[in-house]
This record gives sequence, structure tokens and C-alpha cells, in this order.
Amino acid sequence: MQSRFKQAALFSVKLLLSIAVLVYIARGLDLQRLRSHLVSVDPLLFVLALALIFFQTFVLNGRWELIMRALGVSLDWLAGWRILMISLWFNQVLPSSVGGDAVRMWLLRQRGVQWPEAVKGVAADRFTALIGLIALMVAGLPFLLSRVSDQAAILAIGGLTLAGVAGTVVLLTLDRLPKRLTAHPAIASFVRFGALVRFLLLQSERRALLFGSALLIHLVTAAACFALARGVGAQLSVVDAGILIPPVVLLTAVPISISGWGVFARGRWSPASVWRVSLPRRRCRFRCCWAPSA
Repeated sequence: MQSRFKQAALFSVKLLLSIAVLVYIARGLDLQRLRSHLVSVDPLLFVLALALIFFQTFVLNGRWELIMRALGVSLDWLAGWRILMISLWFNQVLPSSVGGDAVRMWLLRQRGVQWPEAVKGVAADRFTALIGLIALMVAGLPFLLSRVSDQAAILAIGGLTLAGVAGTVVLLTLDRLPKRLTAHPAIASFVRFGALVRFLLLQSERRALLFGSALLIHLVTAAACFALARGVGAQLSVVDAGILIPPVVLLTAVPISISGWGVFARGRWSPASVWRVSLPRRRCRFRCCWAPSA
């Protein structure tokens, strides 16, 4: 009973935070003008963006299939894609993207996959995507410094990138720590998980394909956002989209709101919030991103 109360309270806090931030943003919006811009999107570029996102689900499923095979789990491609699409839907309506991941694990279990393999497969897929995201953020830092003058934004994105790099290195090298530390039950599971991810990315036969797909997925997200930006007449370059989208995608994974809504929309911690983009007859701040999975 107490556990259910805590879960309900946590969900309520996330919901209220999301609503509060979205209301704060909406106060300064001209809804009539916003509607006019939405209906003025170039239909061809809108369809292109949808096609890119749809293509992205195939790459996502392919990456996940490689990871499951490395774990000794044989999963039919179409069945895996169906599970993935269901989990992506839940990602949009449940607290953070963890809800969709839980659904993916549960659907795997329904197909006879044991819980340990289901959990490790989904977690390794998520972490592989995170590593690709961090790699893009590291590569984009020099371009960020040359395009953004807001020191707070630079420090925030730089700090986020540094924390991601440090966390990745720590997790992948946990088994190098003294045995008396790694033997602790609370650390042992992280040690095993780190060893699994390191094997997938550094030692498995498909390591190049795994890492390449992790990069490609985020680049496709940036390309879809670029298409939508140009579809509304925003003068956003390909390079700009590649720099500003990865930090925003990372923010959607912050588990303090409903699927990142509110936190993502506010976007104060990403260069998107300080990027002035030209639109016909006005200046505005452009924010665009929808990522089916991290």
C-alpha cells in the first residue's frame, strides 16, 4: 500500500511539473499565430520528416536485434519491430521513457524470453543509444562554442557532456575496481552490465554496426527536425540541427516529467533556447524534436 502511494505521489509530481512548465511557456504564445505557422508547413517536407522517423524505427529495431542476438536470444524481426512500436507509443504517455522500456521487457517475457535477458537487452539498447548521443555532443562542442555566446548554455551543455563521458567511462571500467568493492551486491549488477556493454561495443563482431546505428538514429532525428524547420521557413542549417538536437534528446530522458514534456519544451538547458532562427516576417526561437527512442 505504501509503495503504491509513493508511486502515485511521484507520478502526480511529474504530471504537475509538466503542466506547470507548459503553462509557463504557453503564457507568452500567440496561439493564433502558432496555428497559422503549423498549417503553413510545406507538405512535402512534412512528409519527408515523417518518412525519416518511420525509417528510424527500422534502424532502432535492427540495433536491438543485434543486441538480443549477442545475448543468445533469437527474436523474429517483425515481432521485434511490433514490440518496439508498441513501446514507443507508451513512451509518449507514461512517465519518462522508462515506461515504454518496461512494456518492451514485459512483451519479451510474453514471448518466452527470460527476465534477465529481457532486462539486459533493453538496458543495453538504451545505453548504446546514450553512448552514441554523447559521442555526437562531444563532436558538436567546438561548433557550439563558435555559434553560441550564452555562457550559461555553454556551461550547461558542456557539463552535461562531461558528466555523460565520465559516467560512461566509470560504468565500462567498474570491473577494474578492487574485488572487495565490486563484490557488493549493489555494485555487482552494474559491474556485469558494464562488462556486457563493453563487450557489445568493443569486442563483438557487430560492434561497428552497433555504434554506427547508434549515431545514425540521432542523426536521422536531427534530419527530421531540419526538414520541419525548413518546412516552416526557418533558416536552420544542417550543422545547427546536428548540434542542438542531441542535447534536447538527452533532456527528454530526464525522469522528472511525463516523457520529458515540459522539461524538453522549456529547453533552457540546450543551445536551442539561445539560437535565433529567422522566420518569414518575424524572429523566433525554434525548438523541434521528436525522438522515438534515445
